[in-house]
Amino acid sequence: MKDEFNELKIVNEDENLNFEFGSTPIEESASYSDNSDNLRDELNDNKVENSSNNKKKEEERKKENKNKQENHDNKQSSGHSATSGTVATAGAVAAVAACVVTGIVSVGATPLIPEVQNAKFTSQETSIACSFDISTPTYTNKYKIKLSNIDLDFSSEQDCEVGHNDKEFVNLKSSTEYNFEVLRGVFDQNINDYSFESIYNTNVSTLDASKVATISYDSLGREGSMSSIEVDRYSEYTLPPCIFIPNDDEIFDGWKINGEGENIAPGTKITISDNTTLVAGWTKLPTQPKEFTADSSMFESFPSQASSEISEVTGLMGLNFLVQEVYFTSSTATLNFATTGGFVSNSTPFGGTIASIQVNTSSVQAGDVDYTFVYSDVPLTQKTTEGGETHTLGVAAGSSYTFNCTKEDARYFCLSVPEGNVEAAIESMVFTYNVPYVDREFKVTFDANGGSGSFGPYTVKDKNKEELPDASRIGFTPPDGEEFAGWKINGQGDTLAAGTVVGISCDITLVAQWEAAT
Repeated sequence: MKDEFNELKIVNEDENLNFEFGSTPIEESASYSDNSDNLRDELNDNKVENSSNNKKKEEERKKENKNKQENHDNKQSSGHSATSGTVATAGAVAAVAACVVTGIVSVGATPLIPEVQNAKFTSQETSIACSFDISTPTYTNKYKIKLSNIDLDFSSEQDCEVGHNDKEFVNLKSSTEYNFEVLRGVFDQNINDYSFESIYNTNVSTLDASKVATISYDSLGREGSMSSIEVDRYSEYTLPPCIFIPNDDEIFDGWKINGEGENIAPGTKITISDNTTLVAGWTKLPTQPKEFTADSSMFESFPSQASSEISEVTGLMGLNFLVQEVYFTSSTATLNFATTGGFVSNSTPFGGTIASIQVNTSSVQAGDVDYTFVYSDVPLTQKTTEGGETHTLGVAAGSSYTFNCTKEDARYFCLSVPEGNVEAAIESMVFTYNVPYVDREFKVTFDANGGSGSFGPYTVKDKNKEELPDASRIGFTPPDGEEFAGWKINGQGDTLAAGTVVGISCDITLVAQWEAAT
């Protein structure tokens, strides 16, 4: 429903302003008239009347205009009716309002809604940024903001408008409180200008004038370390390579500023305005299946006789196993399980997860054997038939069965047979792992930094981590009286000793560090 009262008010205001210049607004309706219309008609139709009548009519017109302006000012200061989308300020009365102008009546409650909404402030050492909305779309009003400090004899104003505003005051004094105001201007015909009043008021302070900011680094639980540093506030800082050690199946994918927003690549320049934490972002590497077959040549590292004692075996795919009642028989070239035998893996190959393990039994096996696989995402320390994901199946002699793994992130397994089975005889096993791979290459450059010797850049491929070499290994010789102390990544950060494993996810330069020989 239209707000006839406000619509009428706007027409009347236009009429009064234009009447001062002797013109008739285009927007006026032929069916609408009030006392000012009658006055205009009389003046236009009776231009030859005597001056005393003209003066009398002019005084009546001015008196009426003054009454209308006072009525208009009262409405502006007390707020507008919320009917038909306009907004009432805190000065509006909560009672029923009835206004009569030339026979048109508007009646209704006036809810209290502030003109200034969603005000937010961002302070820096010498500036204050503000964001706010002005929600009263009244065409006769003007708005501006003001920042002031009486003690400093400081005042600064900026124009603003109905709707959303983003403003900033600069060149301010640090560690100082300022008063912020939004001012509403209403046109005053008596002064032929706008009269302003405060409709929003709050205090806001600039930041302390600390000259340095601390940058710290968060690995999100990965190994390795990066020491915090101090930089000048409001200085430009280049994001460093991340040397935190990633998990085998992931790679560093950029820094999040204070843990928020998008990942930002090393080498990007940012402005440090306050203490900042750079949080490492990680992304999973793509995987590809990798198959490995273990046969008699691999089983030779197992004991030659069954034992109830748990022993450790290394050899099968370079993995470590804990073995109990499992032995290798060279005459049949089989891996045998006594009736309670089993072995577990407590390390993982290739850095990947298990996809499946296939068991191929020997024809020397006396009958069906119930093999049990338990897949686990944590290392196992003893034979078990519980926990993780369990598969049990009888496998006949001279046949094979593939035990598929569906447990997410399973890297370890236990293979065993229950008591009462015939002795198992395995001819071979086929292990399939989902192996992550790095599909990027990174260049490592070396800088002797005052030492002698040179070593060309080399490419790190299919790796997400790298071990730092000794300087002598690449042909660097220290300056006289000094010895090698370690490397700095791109010449910055901590000095890292030879043999340190670091994550690598971008091109880097290793700058040699030397110290006095002891």
